[in-house]
Amino acid sequence: MVRKNKSLQRKTTSSQRSSQPKFNLNAKNTKLLLYLIVAGILLFFSYSFFTSTGESISAKLSDAFTKTKNLLFFNVENDTSNQGISSNTLTLDKIEQGYPKIDATGEIETYSGFHLSYNEQHEQANWVAYILTKEMVKNDKAERNDNFRPDENIQTGSATLADYRGTGYDRGHLAPAADMHWSAESMDESFLMSNMSPQEQEFNRGIWKMLEEKVRDFAVENERIYVVTGPILKDITKKIGKNSVSVPKYYYKVILDISTPSFKGIAFLMENKESSKSLASFAMSIDELEKFSGIDFFQGVKDSAIEKIEDDFDIKAWSLN
Repeated sequence: MVRKNKSLQRKTTSSQRSSQPKFNLNAKNTKLLLYLIVAGILLFFSYSFFTSTGESISAKLSDAFTKTKNLLFFNVENDTSNQGISSNTLTLDKIEQGYPKIDATGEIETYSGFHLSYNEQHEQANWVAYILTKEMVKNDKAERNDNFRPDENIQTGSATLADYRGTGYDRGHLAPAADMHWSAESMDESFLMSNMSPQEQEFNRGIWKMLEEKVRDFAVENERIYVVTGPILKDITKKIGKNSVSVPKYYYKVILDISTPSFKGIAFLMENKESSKSLASFAMSIDELEKFSGIDFFQGVKDSAIEKIEDDFDIKAWSLN
C-alpha cells in the first residue's frame, strides 16, 4: 500500500512538472533581449561620457569605452577594486598622518604639495611624502619651470646647484615635478634643492622615471594614494660638491592605496644605476622594505589594519604588466 502511494505521488509530481510553462528563446524574445542589452550599454556610455568633466573628448571616449567593455564582458580579471585590506577606521587624509619614523634626525618642512625631512649630514631629504589623487594627475594646468634653487627654509642651509655642477649626477627629484602639475606653487616648490638627490643619469632618466610614471597610473586607477620616497642614507662611500652631498646607493618608493573601502600597499627598492629590468622585479611588501631600510613607515597611523597592509603583498593588485 505504501509503494502504491509513492508511485502515485511520483506520477502526480511528474504531471505537475510537465504542465508548467517553458520559456522558449524564440526570435521575438532574442530580439527583445538584445534591445535591452544595447539600451543598457548606451545609457552607461552616455553617463560615463557626460559625467567625466575636465577631460578632453578623446579621454572621455576612451574612459567610457573601457568602462562599457568591462561591463559588457564582465572583465573581472582586471578588476582590483575588491583587493586589499578592509578597514572602517583607517584615515589618512593629511600628509603629516603618514610620516615615517627614522633614526636619523631631520628638519621637517611642509610645502603645498609635499612634506620632507631634511638631513643636514647628507644634504638631502631623509624622505618626502605627499598625497596624490586622480584629479591631481589629470589637472595639468602648471607647466614645468626648472626653477632649481637652494631651499632658504632649511635652517642649516640646503645643497646648492654648484654641488652638482660638473659631477655627472642628475639633480634627481624625490617628489617628482610631474606629480605637481596640478598647482603652479607646488610645481615651483618641487625644484627646491632640498627635494633633490644625486642620481646616476641613466637611472634618473630611465627606470626611475618609469616608476614615477607608474605611480601616477596608480593614482588614477586607485583614485587616491599616499606616496613616500627617499634615498637609503647608509653605507655612503661617495660625496659631491662643496657641501658634501651624499650619493645614495639605493632609492625607495612606498605607495599606499588610501581609497575606501579597502586598502593595499606596495614598495619598490632600486639601486642607483641603469637597469633594463621590469618594475615588478623591484616590487616588495612595505614590511620587507622596512627591514632593509630600518624605516618604520606609517607608524603614526592609528589603525591596527596598517600592520597587515604592510605585510600583505599581492602584486596582481597593481597594474605592473
